[in-house]
Amino acid sequence: MTDSALKSVILVHGFPPRHLAGAEIYAYRMAKWLLQHGHTAHVLCIESVNAGTGDGLRFIDDVHDQIPVRRLYFN
Repeated sequence: MTDSALKSVILVHGFPPRHLAGAEIYAYRMAKWLLQHGHTAHVLCIESVNAGTGDGLRFIDDVHDQIPVRRLYFN
């Protein structure tokens, strides 16, 4: 990574492989392009808004097609 490399967080309401629509595909392509051009890219997405019992938030760190993804689960 060079001094001029970007460090980006891409926020999107869903992300592949579970969610595949316009915004999700755009976020995926943007992250892939950034990584392929020597930049850092991380995705933050909402995986579920009704996950399990109790209150709060949990997350899972994942990698999809070499893209780091933090998937949020709300209840």
